[in-house]
Amino acid sequence: MVTEVLNRLAVALGVLLCLIACSENSNTQSSTKSVRYGVANVDNYVNNDNYVNKRGYTEEEKRGYTEEEIGISDIVDDYINDDHILVHYRTYEARSEADLAKIESEWEPGSPLARDRILFENRARWVLRMADEERPLEVETAVNTLQKAFYQSLDICTERSQWPEIKFYNESSNSYIPITHDEFIDFQNQYKLTPDEFLDFRHECHKYAAPYPVLDPANRDELIKIRQEYYREFLREWMLDYPETVVPIDYDNSINHPYVDYLRLICLEEEDPEECARSEGITLE
Repeated sequence: MVTEVLNRLAVALGVLLCLIACSENSNTQSSTKSVRYGVANVDNYVNNDNYVNKRGYTEEEKRGYTEEEIGISDIVDDYINDDHILVHYRTYEARSEADLAKIESEWEPGSPLARDRILFENRARWVLRMADEERPLEVETAVNTLQKAFYQSLDICTERSQWPEIKFYNESSNSYIPITHDEFIDFQNQYKLTPDEFLDFRHECHKYAAPYPVLDPANRDELIKIRQEYYREFLREWMLDYPETVVPIDYDNSINHPYVDYLRLICLEEEDPEECARSEGITLE
């Protein structure tokens, strides 16, 4: 079941990426205080028999949602936190296990409406990956400065330790690459460290580097703000271009149900649409 659901999600995400890649960049300048997101052309949306249910929409629903109701800041922060996995997890394997556990706990037993929200969050992360491919100079400079500061801080952590020659990364063509397994073993042997001791040391140094201690706090905060605001604006433009994809944190009361609508399309093509709908926990209307 998990594999089947993930395959469906991959298809949906692929369609989204195509839509975004083929669209022109929006020049919309939005005010975060007044603009609301998630409202499509309601008349066309409701009348599309093959896509969405035909229930009426209240005036409150037609107003859409604020950034706070959608949780844009949390989505952006979670995406940025993925820059340095070992800050939050002791090993890369621990991160993979956490991801799998999240899928098993949230997606598999989750209601179709909960999956609407999960699909939206995953789509938003895909959009942010695309934003990284189009970073303007100011944002690129901010990201590179923060990246360099992080690894300089890692070096300080090791240099001040009892194992000053240990390095957790290799630098190549302005990129930072984790050390290889062989290098991991070499450092263990050189310093007579057990695997657990090395992993604990690495994790603690990554946590030390996370607040960029080599940077002036005011400068650090400004660099972080530049990156965060760029991502937020990218998401704002995407949500204005594709309002029907927006699902708020309160997904039970969302005007949009993209995953449910996707399942409805699938079921309508089945030999027994009603049985398909019952098995998926949805209705055909």
